[in-house]
Amino acid sequence: MKNRLPAAQQPVPEVNDRNQFEDLHLIARASAVGVQYEFAQHGIVETEDDKRKRQRRNQRKITDEEKRLREVVGGLPPPPLAGSSKQEDNAYCAIRAFEVEQMTYAFSHCEVCTKRRLECKSTRNMCSRCKRDKKVPKVWSDENNMDPLCVPEELSEMSDAKQMLIARLAPTVHVHMLKHGGIASRGHCIASPQAVQEPQLFSNAYQQRWISYV
Repeated sequence: MKNRLPAAQQPVPEVNDRNQFEDLHLIARASAVGVQYEFAQHGIVETEDDKRKRQRRNQRKITDEEKRLREVVGGLPPPPLAGSSKQEDNAYCAIRAFEVEQMTYAFSHCEVCTKRRLECKSTRNMCSRCKRDKKVPKVWSDENNMDPLCVPEELSEMSDAKQMLIARLAPTVHVHMLKHGGIASRGHCIASPQAVQEPQLFSNAYQQRWISYV
């Protein structure tokens, strides 16, 4: 019969935890800004030189992302909660990466057509549509009288009915309600001229009658 050691003296098997020899502070910084931390590959013996290179790559990616967030957002978000498994940690990191990308969205402004677009590819403060336009003056430029300027204060708080009443053009569009609740248009859009002076004459006549009655 073979000799067996007591249970208290049995050798404890090694736990292969790849987070055991990693910088936990650096991992927390990576999860806070949504950067996927690069761990050592499982089953491959990593030399000290490879480990230093991997840590430098992680440090560079995290520092660059933190710098970008400070410039765009103005601060750094707190790290997310730690998951109970590696799969849950990856899910939290993916969610934080999506949130960080949403926070860093910016509007680009075109100096020709004065439109603002979300993350538009522009060159020298000009959108791609105005860049392709080689006409002089450009179609959507201020020189072609295409800038509507600011809305006057008298028209800024008007109701829809009043805006339709003083509009010089009355557009007609065929609008259809879709099954899932959306709205779609079909066919041509017809813009008919509208007699704006008639409501004004009616209003002036009504005011004169009211004054004479009073």
